[in-house]
Amino acid sequence: MSTMLIKVPYLQVFEQHHQTAARYYPLGVGYISAYMKSQGHDVSLYDPEIQGLSDEVMLDRIANEKPKLIGLSSATPSFSRAMRMATAIRRVSDAVIVYGGVHASTFPEKVLEHNPQLDVTVVGEGEVTMTELATLVERGSHTSRTLSGASGELGAVRGLCFRDGATVRKTLPRPLFDDVDALPFPDRESLDMDLYRATGHIGVSSRVANLISSRGCPARCTFCESFLTMGYRFREHSTEYVMREVRLLKERYGVEQLVFNDDTFTMNRDRAKAICRALIRERLDLQWFCFARVNCGRDTELMELMREAGCIHINLGVETGDPDVLKSIKKGTTLNLARTTFKKCRELGIKTSAGFIFGFPTDTPDTMERTIEFAIELDPDVAFFNVLVPFPGTEVWKDFPALHGREHDPTFWDGFKTASAGGLPIIELPNVSREELKRMVIRANRRFYLRPRFLWRQLTRIRSGYELKANAIGAYELVSRNLRNLLLEV
Repeated sequence: MSTMLIKVPYLQVFEQHHQTAARYYPLGVGYISAYMKSQGHDVSLYDPEIQGLSDEVMLDRIANEKPKLIGLSSATPSFSRAMRMATAIRRVSDAVIVYGGVHASTFPEKVLEHNPQLDVTVVGEGEVTMTELATLVERGSHTSRTLSGASGELGAVRGLCFRDGATVRKTLPRPLFDDVDALPFPDRESLDMDLYRATGHIGVSSRVANLISSRGCPARCTFCESFLTMGYRFREHSTEYVMREVRLLKERYGVEQLVFNDDTFTMNRDRAKAICRALIRERLDLQWFCFARVNCGRDTELMELMREAGCIHINLGVETGDPDVLKSIKKGTTLNLARTTFKKCRELGIKTSAGFIFGFPTDTPDTMERTIEFAIELDPDVAFFNVLVPFPGTEVWKDFPALHGREHDPTFWDGFKTASAGGLPIIELPNVSREELKRMVIRANRRFYLRPRFLWRQLTRIRSGYELKANAIGAYELVSRNLRNLLLEV
């Protein structure tokens, strides 16, 4: 194989709580693999953690396949894992090693400067950049040792950083992929789709597939890092494209549940309605989940179409119960919009999960208490209470200078995970300590989840044996994670 793409293992981020973590097909490297293949490149795709392939097995495969180009992709909390993997690969291969993803897009130069095992970092969307890089490497029969001699050619490839002797050079930005309908569907044939499953609180079937119907989000939320790879410009697949992929998932893989991983499925409400009408018209008998903003409840027609089309669960980012904090994070929503949407979902029988964050720069103990009260008022089916993780590259990162200066240390990023993933606070506020933020999460979980009304509703809304099992695992994880602390807070 001339190119090997590897999704860096990530479940270790959840530590002992990994049982309820989602196991989703890796869309990022899946799209890159499919695009490269469509352009004539020979590509192998691996998701070793989900495939049950140890590091030793992967190193053996690299030694046997002898790829010329190896691409690694990871999120920020898995950065140190990616660098350890790259170091191990370098011991057995002289292939050009590339690192991509949101962390590479945030610190492309620094990642290269402090990690000599890497040759290139990719910034932004990777389909075209990796294809052009693979063409360059294959045409020149380059290895890691000879790549620096091709600095002139590398400089013409947009969207990457590379070594030019002792210096690191960054090329011109790669324009966003405009005609997203021209992209082939992700390379699902290279991986066993039976290995993937939805996260516990939304799973209703073992036959699940995730997909995206759009790229980019025009919202300017101060804490979100999605724009670093996908940009702010909303680029949507046509209804026809989406339905071709949905039919493929149903017919080839027997999928019964879809997970739309778009940042905001309802960003263009007319398009969302068109997709819903197509799902209704084709009677594919699919249930699905999506992410949306809390303003979607204003459009009754949209919500009713979503329910009729099979939408059973929506994740809504509420973030805070304080109106002033909400304005400060540039969410572009209001508390009343949230009230309207959660009420509409209850009326239609659509389950909801809601995200709440403690520790925004303008938060105080009082504003965070209001957030807990608001969560109880909205009464979603699932509530996630987390302490702010100020990811680098986001606006809110600038508000925590105490975190700056250690970007070069891969292990520093291990702590950049949410409380839902078992993370401890990495920030503190002038008037709120890390310990107080941790206790705020504990108190929120206790007050929200230990309500008889909530527990009874969860039991009566289970729709299938699979959902019962998924909810049981989720409940076990929540209790095992928080029982001692919950009791201490009573």
